[in-house]
Amino acid sequence: MHQLARTSTLALAVAISLAGCPSDPVVPSTVPVGDVPGYLTPAVCATYAMCNPLVGAIYGTPADCAAQLGARLEDSELGALEDAIAEGTIAYHGDRVDDCVAAIEALGCELANPLDVCEGIFEGLVPDGGACERSEECSDASYCAITTGCPGTCQARVASGGSCTDSAACVAGLSCTGGTCSAPAGAGAACNGTTGVSCTNLGLTCVGDDGGTAGVCTTWTSLLAGALGEVCDPQMEDFCDADLSCGFDGLDGTTPRFRCIARVAAGAACTIAVPDMCPDGQFCEGVSITSFDTEGTCAPLPTAGAPCTPAIPFPRCAGGLVCIGVSATSPGTCEPLSRLGASCASDQTCASGYCSGGTCVDGVPAVCRTP
Repeated sequence: MHQLARTSTLALAVAISLAGCPSDPVVPSTVPVGDVPGYLTPAVCATYAMCNPLVGAIYGTPADCAAQLGARLEDSELGALEDAIAEGTIAYHGDRVDDCVAAIEALGCELANPLDVCEGIFEGLVPDGGACERSEECSDASYCAITTGCPGTCQARVASGGSCTDSAACVAGLSCTGGTCSAPAGAGAACNGTTGVSCTNLGLTCVGDDGGTAGVCTTWTSLLAGALGEVCDPQMEDFCDADLSCGFDGLDGTTPRFRCIARVAAGAACTIAVPDMCPDGQFCEGVSITSFDTEGTCAPLPTAGAPCTPAIPFPRCAGGLVCIGVSATSPGTCEPLSRLGASCASDQTCASGYCSGGTCVDGVPAVCRTP
């Protein structure tokens, strides 16, 4: 899907994961461009569920997953891409969507980005040196360099070690780290911290980094391996089997102790746990890390206007809502995810990821927008 895989909105999608998504729909031989999200999002959701189930709390239920991820893809990309297709700067290949879905499913956790294998769906037709507004308009080996004003020009992507301002400028497989195009780290390699390098694929996470000290790229499968009753430690990313939670189990002096515990039903008693031990659509109300309240009850996720849940491990809201304004002194507030043209106060509330002049706009660079 050319540079679509490298946009900020999809990067956000890469950082999050689902506890399962609906079964993949059967992909027809050719797909209308407006229907692309409906076929890609179930495959993306399923990939994240398989690779890292811990962060499923971000999107919630399978239905919420497909709806929210689809909204982000539609608003951040598709509208502008359809305009470029009509203008003749991008060619759309609807017969390649099934190949993209199949590749996502086949590669699974080996993917660095769920959409990297989909570059062929949108083909950039602008040659190097030609005017552009988006990197999707350029060839696979190029990107749209926009400096002081729009339009920019299509230029060759930067090789490893070259200077960059964002990952779209780098050769496929590299990311822009500290202003330099760099290869990500594989299993067992140093990551984050002083290296500034992230891990290679969805099946890895950086363990042990604290900002100043580098961590090690570690497989999620090795971390999600605690059996019922075994000791675990969420602070050290030592978790439990996928159907269990790492829950509070008392104090050793002043140090909290955790063990692998079973999930519970709606309305049941619960405690501090990662992931939350309550069922889909609920959270453990009444517990707090800061005040160390350890006894709570499973209750429905907060609705619009209500405070977000405690950050265990992430602030959460009911389906279709996002948590805005989290700080050291505030839990944040649950707000609706706004679509294009809706009013907004920040980028976070827009499905596109862009709030301009109090209105949600698409992902076209600000310098290229028409007033």
